[in-house]
Amino acid sequence: MTGLGATPGGAELAGDRAALVLRNDLVFGLIEGVAVIHRYEPGRPVAAFAEATADAALRTAGVIRHADPARAGSGT
Repeated sequence: MTGLGATPGGAELAGDRAALVLRNDLVFGLIEGVAVIHRYEPGRPVAAFAEATADAALRTAGVIRHADPARAGSGT
């Protein structure tokens, strides 16, 4: 959990261990979910998964609001 705690989003949660643990679990769950999808559907393009997963992981971790603000709609 030290990796997530070192991010800006993690630093905001420094006083709330439960929230930091939850966010950490969400990021790792996202990565594991993508691995399972790829295992069962290997024909899907890896590059598209990699970009979307990285974007989602960074947003979930609180590192960035959205990699592409034009796609974010409300800017979050």
